Amino acid sequence: MKGTDYLKLPDLIMNEMPVSLNQKEKETLDVMKRDLITTIKGRT
Repeated sequence: MKGTDYLKLPDLIMNEMPVSLNQKEKETLDVMKRDLITTIKGRT
């Protein structure tokens, strides 16, 4: 495929939203960042 075969997409807009996490949520986030996957309610 050529570049002309793809749709023209708008520029990326970054919108960061600060959030508050409790200690367990922070630990889960750290593991998820490390493994790039997490388990939620016993499911992967």
